[in-house]
Amino acid sequence: MGRWTDVAPRQEHTVNQGGSMYEVRGLVVHIAEGSYEGTIAWQKNSSAEVSSHFIVSKTGAICQMVDTAVIAWTQSAGNGHWISVENEGYSGTSLTDAQLDANAKIFAKVCKVYGTPYQVTSSTSGYGLGHHAMGGAAWGGHPDCPGTPIINQKPTIVNLAKGGVSMTTKEYADATWNDDIIPTAPSRDDATSNPTTAAKNALSSIWELSYGLTVDVEAIKATIDAGVPATLTDAQLESLADKVAARLHKLTYVATDPAQ
Repeated sequence: MGRWTDVAPRQEHTVNQGGSMYEVRGLVVHIAEGSYEGTIAWQKNSSAEVSSHFIVSKTGAICQMVDTAVIAWTQSAGNGHWISVENEGYSGTSLTDAQLDANAKIFAKVCKVYGTPYQVTSSTSGYGLGHHAMGGAAWGGHPDCPGTPIINQKPTIVNLAKGGVSMTTKEYADATWNDDIIPTAPSRDDATSNPTTAAKNALSSIWELSYGLTVDVEAIKATIDAGVPATLTDAQLESLADKVAARLHKLTYVATDPAQ
């Protein structure tokens, strides 16, 4: 049974549901176009013929309507393949911090139970955290669900699900700068306008380039220490030097222009 009382303390039931799920590719985010209690009441109405696995309020309260092993009537052709969450509010607005945390909690559980990767997806054939509009006409034709502001918050939800925190670019930079140790490479998310993701991607690029540069320098040192064996030609040495120079140039470029 997929009644997740640890995630959703409030458990409600609806007759608006289908048979067993075919698979679980991830979690699809929706906007309810209404209130929390109103959405719960509507989904319990048999004449509504709609439902979702979860509903989240602006204060972060989570209600489960449909067992995760059962098909909810949320996104037409995508119903048997994705867990769904409706969020209180209206298209064009952002999720509250409490809603971001609640959605992350649900997504983390989906990843743990079904082995879904911690990533953003905008493809119905992908895996991870999706959104209703990505399904197009096959998913009922809802281009404004959940709306651009919430779509741009998807990387934040994934980061929170992985155990991270929501930070602005400055907060992320300050946390890294003030750390007493060299941080490990941040995970790279899909490119979005989210400032936290932009900072993470820039730091990831810098870390990767720095690591590659270190490997190249160690190779050169080993060559020198070995007395430049005859098997290494002048052309190969020149090629190695060019690689180091290219990495240094790219490192400087990314550090001064994080968008790259």
